[in-house]
Amino acid sequence: ILFPSGYPGSNPGGGVQAQLKHLMQILMEVMRDVGIIKNDENP
Repeated sequence: ILFPSGYPGSNPGGGVQAQLKHLMQILMEVMRDVGIIKNDENP
C-alpha cells in the first residue's frame, strides 16, 4: 500500500503517524471483511 503525500491527514516531510493510523484503519476493515474480527453486523 502506497501513501501519496496528499492523502488526508498527511503532511509533507512527515506524517509517519498519520500513515500508521491510516494503515491500521485499512487492516481493521480488511480483517472485518475476511471475518477475522467479529463485529455486531457479522456475528
